[in-house]
Amino acid sequence: MTEIETITIVKGTGYWDLSFYPWGGDFHRFRETVTLPIIRIIDCYRDGTPRRIEADYNGKEVGIQL
Repeated sequence: MTEIETITIVKGTGYWDLSFYPWGGDFHRFRETVTLPIIRIIDCYRDGTPRRIEADYNGKEVGIQL
């Protein structure tokens, strides 16, 4: 990626902290709406929209299912 792509996630959306555990391990919810830089898109729905992404949240790698 030449540009940093970002995504806005609304308050209450769940995420996994991937710092120490894999997907499904350390689940949290965002306490506020945030805009995060996307690290990578893991997979997509049939229409091509991202299904699962990894993003940077205050220096931590987090997994989000959209």
